[in-house]
Amino acid sequence: MKHLLAIFFVVDLVSFAFAIQCYKCNTRDDEYCEDPFNHKNAEGHLSPCTEKDFTDKTGLPPSKNITFACRKIWQEVRGDIAVFRSCGWEKYYIKERICYKTATEDIHTTVCSCEHDGCNIATTLGSALVLVIASLAGAFLAL
Repeated sequence: MKHLLAIFFVVDLVSFAFAIQCYKCNTRDDEYCEDPFNHKNAEGHLSPCTEKDFTDKTGLPPSKNITFACRKIWQEVRGDIAVFRSCGWEKYYIKERICYKTATEDIHTTVCSCEHDGCNIATTLGSALVLVIASLAGAFLAL
C-alpha cells in the first residue's frame, strides 16, 4: 500500500512539473497587469495551471482529458478597459488564428490563447510568436 501511495505521489508531482505556467492577474486588482505588460513587476504571478483553476471558474470538476492553455483577455466596457491574464482550457482556433473578438454596443472583447509557459505576457500574442520564432532562428544559426 505504501508503494502505491508513493507511485501516486510521484505521478502527481510529474504532472504538476509539466503543467503549463501562465501569468494570472487582472487590471482591476493589479495595475502592473496592464499593457504593455512588465513581467518583472509580476513576480510570483507566473504559476502552473491546475484543476483548481478550472473548478474555481466553472464550479465543476475538470474532465480527465483537460488541456490547459494560457489566455489573455482585453475587454472594454463602456470606455473602461480591463486586461485579464489567466489559465484557459477551451481552445478556439479558426484558420490557425489564436485570437477572436466579440462585440456588442457597449462591450468589446479580444480573447487570445497560447500554449507555452508565460506566453500570455505579450501586448498581442502575435508579438510573442515573433519572439519565439526569432529565438529559435538564432539558436539554429548558432549551431
